[in-house]
This record gives sequence, structure tokens and C-alpha cells, in this order.
Amino acid sequence: MRERDEYGERDEYGEYGRRDEYAGRRSQYQGRGQGQGRRQSQDARNGGRRSRAPFVVATAIVVLAGGGFGIVESGVLSKKSATPAAGGPTSQAPAAAATTPSSTQSSAPPTTLQVQAGLTAPIGGAGVGTFYGVVQHALDPNGHISTDAAVAPTLFAGASQFHTYWSSAGKPMAGATCGAKAPTLAVIETPVPADSGSGATVRVDLFEKGKLVSKAASVAVDASGKIESIKCVTAAMPAYPGLAFVLSTYGKNQIPSKQITSSHAYAPTSQDAPAPDFGGEWNVCSQYEPGSWVFYAPVTTSAGSAWRFSYDQITYPNPANLFVDPSSGDVQRVICEGLPSIPASDPAAAGKDSHVYGGDPADALVMYALQSYVRERSLVSSGAKPTSEVAPYFASADAFQTDLSTTGKIPLLCVAKDPFGVVAKGIGTVTGTNESVGISVVGAPPDGNQADTPTIGTATYTVDLTTMKITGIVCH
Repeated sequence: MRERDEYGERDEYGEYGRRDEYAGRRSQYQGRGQGQGRRQSQDARNGGRRSRAPFVVATAIVVLAGGGFGIVESGVLSKKSATPAAGGPTSQAPAAAATTPSSTQSSAPPTTLQVQAGLTAPIGGAGVGTFYGVVQHALDPNGHISTDAAVAPTLFAGASQFHTYWSSAGKPMAGATCGAKAPTLAVIETPVPADSGSGATVRVDLFEKGKLVSKAASVAVDASGKIESIKCVTAAMPAYPGLAFVLSTYGKNQIPSKQITSSHAYAPTSQDAPAPDFGGEWNVCSQYEPGSWVFYAPVTTSAGSAWRFSYDQITYPNPANLFVDPSSGDVQRVICEGLPSIPASDPAAAGKDSHVYGGDPADALVMYALQSYVRERSLVSSGAKPTSEVAPYFASADAFQTDLSTTGKIPLLCVAKDPFGVVAKGIGTVTGTNESVGISVVGAPPDGNQADTPTIGTATYTVDLTTMKITGIVCH
């Protein structure tokens, strides 16, 4: 799919591939996609990550490696209440949630909305997860791309701490691996705030071929999420919902790709919008078979318990989401282009082209949130609650309710037909402390060719650059 803007058409699958801290290298591997329109020959940073529907190529969002390591549980957003804040710390121990997803969803705007504030918060222990992605990849003899050891020092509080756990030969030392020889899966548990000071402890459970290694890593981080020390402690299997599925599916090296289907119908399939592409989501979210995985402790929401995950030392501003039933742990769905974290305010980056180094966080936020919304509209029977899942990206309950009721038959997208995806219209326009982000909504291509998707609507989204939340939508 080509993105259209004032600079002409630019191939979203070509030179403007997704950017993150692994910028600059190209993969020697050709993507192996299933079905039509699969992304080919991605940047090595992506490992060929699949993109199902057309969407804007986004910039890195700075919250990933920074602070805000707490997780916010789902809250209730009423018409008169404020949107729950994202990113607050929690010391909750891993445990299965008691909330059961609703089996129905009304198409009319509700007066009370269950929201997923946790998914908008920065990922808990993101820097720790990034490090253990690098560790696993460095120990994987079958790795598809070169180990990016350059990122490892940036994840530590200082050079002395880094050299305690990383050898001059470019390999992780025993103090970091805690006895693991070739781990293929790391589970990053919910960070626990420090008893004193402003840091936290992040426990990392390592698995080899689906089996728990005898020692876990207890990682101390400072207030910014930088690693200060690592201790090896006795391992214990965490009790997160869906962990059994994670271990059986992702716990071994180079798992085969297959389509994910829900184990239970949470609503009639008649409530599902048409899928915004030629198929559903796949378990690996990659066009090759990754060798290692990092899964972050799930956030319990009213639309399921959501794990966020990445593979082969790759990090994204919006990692893939695996939703499982909070009660049974059964799989519900995967969103490869996951719900994004709300980025930190960065006025200097506002109004920048999201394709180039530096990027535009507001543009990325709007595009990722809308793309997830489009995807979730097709997965209501799998437990998705699309309107409530995007509610936390809006500045207030009143603004969200207004936009739900004034933006057309398909709320928030200003269209009357089911969308195939969204694309950026160009660089955002900054006015004072606000940025206007223009998007085009595209429909399904009549001939099955993703390059021929027709525009079925356009809209402008205003983002408050202080709170990084949407304050209004104007349909055109």
C-alpha cells in the first residue's frame, strides 16, 4: 500500500521501512508471508514483521525504554469522569483475573465505557525486556540477524554496571544469564516499586525449550528504567493467565507460523466487521520463524488479558498484543500491530515526518490507535471491544462521547462503509500546543490488490501535545 501525501506517493514497503533503534541495517532474509499483500524484505530491525492492512509507518516512541514502568488496571470511564491516567506504578503480584469478558457489544455509543488504560501505559520493564531480547539473541546459534550489542550499553545506568554483565567478547555474562545456556523465551514480570527510592525490581523468568530455567533474574532499575544490578534468584513459575499457551506456542526455537483463532465465541460473528485485509492475524507476527521471544506480563482489561510481545531482540513502539481469557487463559486473538503506548510529550518532534529520524509521536499515536481500532472491529466475536479500547487515547470522556456520536456510521473514522485501513495524508500541522493529524480511510480493493485501495473518507485528529491525547475529530 502506498502512503499518499504532498510529497507524492512513497512505497510503504520500500525505503521508508519502520524505524526504531536498529535503524540502518537491511535484512539478508526475504520475508516469507502467507496470503496476499504480505510485507516483503523488511528491515533487519523488523525481522520481516507482518503488516496486514495499510497503515502509516511510524516513528519510535520514546516511552519504551524510559520510565513509567507501572501498569494501570482497567477502569470505568463514565460520561462525566476523566480518562484514567496511564502509567501509574503497581505492585500487584501475577495472578489470574476474575473479570470475564462480556459476550455482547452494542453498536450504539454506551453511556459507561470499560476502558483499557493499561495498554496505553508504557510497557512495564521495557528496558529490561529489550536487554533480555538481546541476551537471548546473542546466545541463539540460529539467529536470523546479527546481535545488536550496541543497544545493550544504553539500557544500563552506567558503563560499570554494563561491563559487569556483558563481556568484551560481546556476549552476556553468567551474572545476566543466570545459568541459562540457550533461552528462547523471557517473561518480564510486572515491576515492583522499590521499598525506598524511586526505582523498581523487575523479575525475568527464562525458558529453554518451554522449560523454566532453575534461576530467574531479579533486575533492579532506576527511576528511568535503566538497569543498575542483576541478581540470580530461585525461579518460580508465574501465575499469569495464558502462560500455558505462551509456553506451548512460543516456548521453542523457530516455531511455525499459523493463524490464531479464538477458543471461544464472546459475541455472535454477525457483530464482526469485515477483516481489514485478506486474512486474520498470525501467531508469530513475522515473515520468518523467530528464534527467541520476550513477553511482558499481561494487563487485565475488559477485552481480555493482553500480553505484549516482541521477538529476536526487536522492540517497537507498539508491540504485538496477544489477548487471552482472564479466567481460563484460553487464547482470544493476536493484534500484530498492537495498541500503542501513549508517548511522552515531545514538542520538538511535533510536525515532523513520521518516516524520518526523529519522527512525529502524535502522528504515530493516531495511526497506530486507529489501525488497532480497525482490526479490533473485526474481532468482536473473539472478545474485542473496539470503541472502549481506544477511549484512553482521548483527552476526556466528553470529547470521546462527542466524537463517537458525530463521526459517521463507523464511529471515529468518518465513513459509512467498513474500512480496510488508514493512511497518513501528510505531515501533521502544529498550532500552539496542538497538532492536527490528517488521515485517509481506505476501503477494500475491488480487485484484491492492496495498492488499489480506494479512499472512502478523510478526517483530521487534533492531539494535545502536552497530554498526547486526542481532543477532537473533524470529518471532511
